[in-house]
Amino acid sequence: MRVLAMSSSYGTGGSIIAPALAERLDIPLLRRISIEHRDDEGMDDVISEGPIAGEDLTRNLWERILDAFASMPVEHGMVPTSVPADTSLRVKSEVEERIRSFAAEPAGGLVWGWASSMVLPEAFHVLLDGPVEARIRQAASIESVDIATARTRLEKSGAIRRVYWKRLYNRDWLDKNSFHMCLDTTAISAEFAVDIIATAAEAFWSQHG
Repeated sequence: MRVLAMSSSYGTGGSIIAPALAERLDIPLLRRISIEHRDDEGMDDVISEGPIAGEDLTRNLWERILDAFASMPVEHGMVPTSVPADTSLRVKSEVEERIRSFAAEPAGGLVWGWASSMVLPEAFHVLLDGPVEARIRQAASIESVDIATARTRLEKSGAIRRVYWKRLYNRDWLDKNSFHMCLDTTAISAEFAVDIIATAAEAFWSQHG
């Protein structure tokens, strides 16, 4: 089963590495998931994680989280095409169904984001991470934005991912125990990262296939 589940912190170059890695491994890439739109109801009690950036996160938080997903640059790899207004369990069910259907195809595939390492325990799990300041500098270069903008995006994306993983899987999304490989892609080139991950993935699939 040639399936790879990859998560990437903001500023680690996931938008460059994911497609290059899928091409190198000759597998399809899943980076966006469409979620059916629903009427705005039942949102108030979906998530209560406490304040982030001074906001009251108990007020329509799930809607705001998914709105933020939709507005983020593709660096994040988690961009729904519509914003649902339903319970988090409904969202979880839809996302997991799409991911599992994609991964079940004979060609295998690379799923980028969406807590895919939780959804696909049999896949090869990879986390791209790195020191905060290094990720901010790299993101600013990749996205052609200033440092202040990159810092704001890093803080926002980290908050969203933390809530997403905690609410749906009760896990810390940066828990290294969730991954087979954790790579600092601020310290090496994207090309070298692709080489390393591809080699490790092939070895994993050979051993566990």
